Amino acid sequence: MSKVKKKQIKRRAEIIEAAIGLMNETPFDELTINDICEASGISVGSFYQERMDLFMGLFVQSLRA
Repeated sequence: MSKVKKKQIKRRAEIIEAAIGLMNETPFDELTINDICEASGISVGSFYQERMDLFMGLFVQSLRA
């Protein structure tokens, strides 16, 4: 696996962790994309480029919980 791919996978995991942490602290209807981006240190544009992967990651994590 290339370094770039490893970095992408690691970054997605960090974003998912940040989102899960926020979901544990903030009611879902009050959570915003900006909150997730700020907590994970990414731009909103980056979030939207990877949103399907992120939502699938969150879904999988919720099944494991």
